[in-house]
Amino acid sequence: MPLPPALGMLCYFALPLEPPVSLGLLAGAISLALLVAMGRRGRVLGVTFLLLAGGFLLAQWRTAQVAAPVLSREFGAVRVDAVIDSIEPQAGGTFRILLSQPHIAGLDATETPRRLRVRVRGGTERLAPGDRVRLRAHLNPPPRPVAPGAFDFARQAYFQGIGGVGFALSAVENLGPSSRPGFWRQVHRLRLSVDRRIRATVDGRAGAMASALLTGLRGGIPDADEEAMQTAGLAHLLAISGLHMGLVTAAAFFLVRALLAAVPVLALRLDTRKAAAVLAWGVAFGYLLLAGATYPTQRAFLMTSVVLFALLIDRQAISLRLVAFAALVVLALAPEAVLSASFQMSFAAVVALVAAYELLGPHWAELSREAGPGRKLALYFLGVLVTTAIAEIAIAPFAAFHFNRLTTYGLLANLVAVPVMAFWVMPLGLLALALMPFGLDPVALVPMAWGTEIVLRTAEQVAALPGSSLHLATFPPLALLLASLGGLWALIWQAPALRALSLVPLALATAIVARDRPPDLLIGRDGDPVAVLEPDGLYVSTLRRARFERLAWGRHYGRVHIARWDRARENAPPPAACDGAGCVLTLRDRLPGPRIAVAQSPDALLDDCFRADLLITHVAVEIWCPHPKRIIDRRTILEGGAHAIWFEEGRARIRTVAQASGRRPWAPRFHERPAFSRASGVDGDPERAQ
Repeated sequence: MPLPPALGMLCYFALPLEPPVSLGLLAGAISLALLVAMGRRGRVLGVTFLLLAGGFLLAQWRTAQVAAPVLSREFGAVRVDAVIDSIEPQAGGTFRILLSQPHIAGLDATETPRRLRVRVRGGTERLAPGDRVRLRAHLNPPPRPVAPGAFDFARQAYFQGIGGVGFALSAVENLGPSSRPGFWRQVHRLRLSVDRRIRATVDGRAGAMASALLTGLRGGIPDADEEAMQTAGLAHLLAISGLHMGLVTAAAFFLVRALLAAVPVLALRLDTRKAAAVLAWGVAFGYLLLAGATYPTQRAFLMTSVVLFALLIDRQAISLRLVAFAALVVLALAPEAVLSASFQMSFAAVVALVAAYELLGPHWAELSREAGPGRKLALYFLGVLVTTAIAEIAIAPFAAFHFNRLTTYGLLANLVAVPVMAFWVMPLGLLALALMPFGLDPVALVPMAWGTEIVLRTAEQVAALPGSSLHLATFPPLALLLASLGGLWALIWQAPALRALSLVPLALATAIVARDRPPDLLIGRDGDPVAVLEPDGLYVSTLRRARFERLAWGRHYGRVHIARWDRARENAPPPAACDGAGCVLTLRDRLPGPRIAVAQSPDALLDDCFRADLLITHVAVEIWCPHPKRIIDRRTILEGGAHAIWFEEGRARIRTVAQASGRRPWAPRFHERPAFSRASGVDGDPERAQ
């Protein structure tokens, strides 16, 4: 029963304030008392409440366990001594280096983060995880969300122990290996070694994708190719999960069994199926480590392990109970996984597929029983279509919520890409890994790269089709929760009458999405840019700075078209009238609407103070303003972060990132953490800062 603990964890993360430990303990005690008092009649209800409280307490314990210092301000050129935990290649010749045990010049040890993540340009050929290094770097606290409710990198960094991000200002000096490399550093050293070997054999995007499939290091894939894979509905091929783990394990199982059967002495004395299962599990475990042990990979490994164990004891294992077991283990190890897109989409797809094939399995087996080669081939491609359709429907709400996109030609792309991956790319990848210790891996890597090129070209062609994806605005999390509960209810129950009850949460989710309205105005994390949201696009104050912020706003609110707000539009005047001192904004759908002034210099403040209903400026307002109902200046931005503003019945409703994030350990009070400075060279762009 992973659902009650997951709901308890979600309740914990949704709180605006960090709860005292006594709250979770009290909830657990009350649940236990209810379980005892209700007896057999109320056992299900009592256990459910106990599991809810358990999930809440586990998330609270995990938050306390990973607590570590976070940088409270920006550091310019500062010397850093640390040990490399991992190195991840990025597109464009840059690398992300994860550093632990850092010593930052001028910073007390009690204020020094446990880990830093730094971007460097080249010069990493002689570096490896476990090496002690020295560099000069520009460091910042983990960046705030770009809008209320947007992706919170600071929360993700908190649970990874990352207390600062930045970029190197000098070459990285290798001071030699550390005294204790540790198990995970050795694993990351192996991953990096395999990545370098693959890239030395196969260059370009085909090599980057081959490395991503074998090592989980996806950063080297060019942005254009990753975008094409997402648009074509093939992004699941890049996330190492059930497909990859299943192919690797199956290939190892059948290869080992064939080799054992070829030796008469072993074939007569051993149960080759069970011996192959044991060795295949070892291969699966090795692939789990090599791939980085992400949430989907953990889920796939756990399910594979149970399937192989069931084979050893002659039992059937594929069921929803197996999925529930995998979910419980992943959440027990990392309760924060319940918030991640990879966890949600991976389990949503698997639950839907298991439930569907429990229903379709007998009919499918009957069709395949006496089928000839041609019919079996047709059934295979039909299976790819059915599997893709089920998975696409299951993950659609999560893709819309997290990535603001729905693909339309996923069936077409998967019909080509999945067979290529199953029969060409992954078997050759496994062979390459087996041959790598002997230096013979190019024999398999080169043809493997041909297959990855076919997958990438398929993604490009499908993504280029008209209407290949639909862009959507992010909707409230409550709608996603209700849609998830409705889907689970429909899949779990067998009786049609009970399944029909799933329409209730689904209808509520639809109503919430329909009533949700994006804001009219957005203000950036340091007061600039400012944007007007209208049905036909996003109109911003500048196109010279904060590129990441603009693009993130466009994705988050489903606005593909981004333009300057003082440029003329078709059949409508521009949203802003500007001069050298500032701008006056007009909202198309709010006429007559409030007078909104954006003062870009101190000279404009006095005039705007007497005329504007809302005054926005990135400088501190030191004068008394008699007229504006609201003033959003530099102090307000520093305290609240990015702002979203709605105008309803002539009044402004404002929500800030600080309000959305609450007072949690990963979101300390904002006036303690200044916004990104333009002088930092990162201009508020978390992709460049990380």
